[in-house]
Amino acid sequence: MVNAPPDRVYASLLDPATIAGAVPVLASHRVVDDDHWEAQVKVPLPFAPSVTVRFEIVERRRPEHAAIRSNGAGAHVASCFDLEPDGAATRIRWRAEIELGGMLAVFGGPRFEPLARRAAERVLDRVAAAAIVREA
Repeated sequence: MVNAPPDRVYASLLDPATIAGAVPVLASHRVVDDDHWEAQVKVPLPFAPSVTVRFEIVERRRPEHAAIRSNGAGAHVASCFDLEPDGAATRIRWRAEIELGGMLAVFGGPRFEPLARRAAERVLDRVAAAAIVREA
């Protein structure tokens, strides 16, 4: 539940800067156009290369629904969210399908789910904070 109306929560969920701010290993991000952005991710391991993760907004129904795809570093994520007003607040239902390939599949496997869940929680916390600030 976010203490802001759906329109502000929706704008925060689709704002590349808001999402980028929630990813601790993000080195930089670049907006390509209204529906595409890229992020450079640097895993904090010696000699680990930076990887590019590409994001695409594939569906928009403001202010109640959007779907986003991201690909990079062997991970393919399809996520969508639905927003529902609840008084002055907004209820968020967020679903994600994660497909791992390459080294992530070999080494990440079952350990990846709790990491992905924590990452999603960080994003939602950041979105909530951004949506509340947008009011001012």
